Amino acid sequence: MRAKNAAGLTPQQIAGKYSLTQVPTMVTGVTVLAGTPLSASVAGAIPHREAEGIYTGGNGGGGVQFQINLKSLPHSKNEFDSWFTNGRPIK
Repeated sequence: MRAKNAAGLTPQQIAGKYSLTQVPTMVTGVTVLAGTPLSASVAGAIPHREAEGIYTGGNGGGGVQFQINLKSLPHSKNEFDSWFTNGRPIK
């Protein structure tokens, strides 16, 4: 997700917007190399029956999420780790 789309949201609201099965506690910056293939989709709602026991509030979805094709991931752990910066708790 883009930082601007989560700015000002509580962890519970982020979980609902992106249909996460757990409330997030951390956030990090991600820098993907230019030319890396991405897929984008809109997070779907979690049906009520499937959402039982998930403590995220409303699971309505609607947030745009991105996925990197597994074949596009770096082969080196060090290179992969370099994509992620400034990991910190969500305030």
